[in-house]
Amino acid sequence: MMIVNGLTLAGGANYTVGWSLARASWVFSSYVLFLFFMGQFAVQLRLLARAKGTLEHSVQERTAELTEALNQRDLLLREVYHRVKNNLQVIDSMLFLERGRCSDAATQAMIDMLRRRFFALGLVHQQLMASADMKHFDIAPFLHELIRNLGIATAVQELGISLTVKSETIPVTLDTAIPLGLLTTELVTNSIRHAKAEHIAVSFHRDGDGQGHLVVADDGTNSDAVTFPSQLATGQGSLIVAGLVDQLDGRLCITHDDGWQVAIMLPLPEE
Repeated sequence: MMIVNGLTLAGGANYTVGWSLARASWVFSSYVLFLFFMGQFAVQLRLLARAKGTLEHSVQERTAELTEALNQRDLLLREVYHRVKNNLQVIDSMLFLERGRCSDAATQAMIDMLRRRFFALGLVHQQLMASADMKHFDIAPFLHELIRNLGIATAVQELGISLTVKSETIPVTLDTAIPLGLLTTELVTNSIRHAKAEHIAVSFHRDGDGQGHLVVADDGTNSDAVTFPSQLATGQGSLIVAGLVDQLDGRLCITHDDGWQVAIMLPLPEE
C-alpha cells in the first residue's frame, strides 16, 4: 500500500488504475488504523475497568476496616461512660451508708448535697451513653430528670414547694453539661433550703446571639436567700457557683423582684 501510494503521488493521473488503487489503499489504511486505535482504546478501557474494580475493592475493604474501628470506638466509649456512671453510683451508695451512721443534722445535709452533685455527674454520662454520637445530647430531658431527682431528694412536696422546668431542645457537650448540671443543682438546692419559696422555676433557652440562658427563679420572701461572690459572700456553694460560671465563660446576673432570679448567660457549642 505504501508503494502504491508513492506511485500515485509521483504522478499517477486521476481515475487511473493506480489512482483507484491508491484511493482504496488510503481507505483501507484508514480503516486499519481506526481498528488499531479502537483496539487500543478497548484495551485501555479494560485496564481502567480492572483498575477501577481493584480500587473499589480496596475502598470497600478500607471502609469496612474503618467502620469496624468506629464501632469498636463507640463500644469502648459507651463502656467508659457506663463505668463512670456505675462508679459514681457506688460512691453515692457509700455516702448513703455513711449518712446512716451520722446523727448530726449538718453532716447529713452536707452528705445529701454531695450525693446530689454526684447524681448530676452520673446523669451527664448516662445521657451521653444513650446519645447517637456520644458527643452531644439534648439538654431538655437532662434538666427534667435532674430537677425531678432534686425534688425527690429534697422532699419538696412535703415542704409545699413546686418545681417546674422549661427548656428548649439544645444539644450540649460533656464540657458544657457537667458545669451546667452542677450549677442547676446548686441554685435549685439553695432556693429550696433558704428562699422560703412556694414555687421554683428552671428554664434554659438560647437567644439570637447563640448564647444559652439558664434561669432559676423562685417566689421566696427571704432577702438573704441568694448570696454569691458577686455580693461579697464566702459560702462554699457560692464559691462553687462562681467557679462553674467561670468554667463556662459565663456571666452571672441576680435580681430580686417578688422573689429571686438567678440568670447565667453562657456560650453554647456549635451544633
